[in-house]
Amino acid sequence: MPRMKNETSVLLADLHRRIDSLVAAARKTGHDEALGHIRALVAGGGVVKRGPGRPPKNPMAAALDKPKKRRKNSWAGLSPAARLARINAIRKGKGLPPRDA
Repeated sequence: MPRMKNETSVLLADLHRRIDSLVAAARKTGHDEALGHIRALVAGGGVVKRGPGRPPKNPMAAALDKPKKRRKNSWAGLSPAARLARINAIRKGKGLPPRDA
């Protein structure tokens, strides 16, 4: 059985009123908490918890800051024939014709 229009409007008005009261209570709670923190700071009382801040210096960080050894060039030790074979394998994978020399 469908609800009557006036019954639905009464329920919606009640829901709206309850939500408004909850929002007002939440605002008051947040406002009171913020004022408590401000009063504590002004009065010099309680310690306010701070974030973690900058992490302590890692002793291994100094070792990591040193210049690193360069990576070995894998093409450096190849003979001209091996270099050509490698180039041709790469070109074959790309669908290009092989190189002669």
